[in-house]
Amino acid sequence: LRVEWLRCRARAARWKEEIQLVEEEMRRTLSFCEWKASWWDERHQARALVPFHVAEGVAAYAAEQAEAERQRALQWAVQW
Repeated sequence: LRVEWLRCRARAARWKEEIQLVEEEMRRTLSFCEWKASWWDERHQARALVPFHVAEGVAAYAAEQAEAERQRALQWAVQW
């Protein structure tokens, strides 16, 4: 009976650790999404020596990608 109790205790400790790991992974994932959105925002203005129509396209693409990252982070935060 004591051996079974010890096994259950060890199993519970492993599950507790797993929960902590998953929570930390989710925190880091959301943080990465926010960082990536900021990175895309920086790319929005990074191209100075290109024609206007190309710069406009790059800016639109960067803004779209930044918004996609923010939406992804928001969706995951709500689901979490």
